[in-house]
Amino acid sequence: GLYAFADLAQIRGQHERALRLAGASDVLRERLGSVGSFEEELVGDVRGAASSFLDEATAQTLYKEGRAMDLEDAVAYALHQSEG
Repeated sequence: GLYAFADLAQIRGQHERALRLAGASDVLRERLGSVGSFEEELVGDVRGAASSFLDEATAQTLYKEGRAMDLEDAVAYALHQSEG
């Protein structure tokens, strides 16, 4: 579900938000032992798409911020409507 929220943020032009959510989603999939990404096959590479709108350092920082979120914080962030 987090990856779907990342995709939605990307579609809305919220690239920073998309990168954070993609990072949180990636960590969750890694913890669950998911090797492939069904979500990526459906919607594409959200991280790559969002990163293309930002400089590399900023994109990396935002992705790492998402990876640092715990599940509860990531879900709350995904459900929050504003950009922040």
